[in-house]
Amino acid sequence: MKVDKDMTDQKPRKKMNFNWFFWWRINPEELQRQISEYKTLKIYQSARGLSFLYLIFAALVTGIFILLSVLDQTAFIDIVLFLVIGLFVFRGHRWAIIMAMVVWTFEKCMFLIASIEASNPSLIQIVWWTIYMQAFYLAFKVERARQKRL
Repeated sequence: MKVDKDMTDQKPRKKMNFNWFFWWRINPEELQRQISEYKTLKIYQSARGLSFLYLIFAALVTGIFILLSVLDQTAFIDIVLFLVIGLFVFRGHRWAIIMAMVVWTFEKCMFLIASIEASNPSLIQIVWWTIYMQAFYLAFKVERARQKRL
């Protein structure tokens, strides 16, 4: 059987990356990079910065939903909570990262339960939950590793 040269020179196809779905799996190289470049990473590159940006985005989306009357005025509490927690997450407080994980989990569970009760289950809540949890968990692992080094 003759093998075409073009076939042997082809690069292997990249597999679809679902690391965000398996949020508890942390790449050891990425963890070490986050620790060693902690002070120099840009906000959108660091786990704590990305977690902060995610919380700001959640606050903005919540605000838009309030303006569109999708959510009621009590959701302003969520906005304040997201922003305050986000500030402490960005400053590297482990308790704030844990609080972010708990609040985000509670929030997504409430939306999922409401969608199931409305006979319209929304799996998008699970997708958003996993994306955010991956950033929060990496930020937590980074801060815990940095604390052990001190």
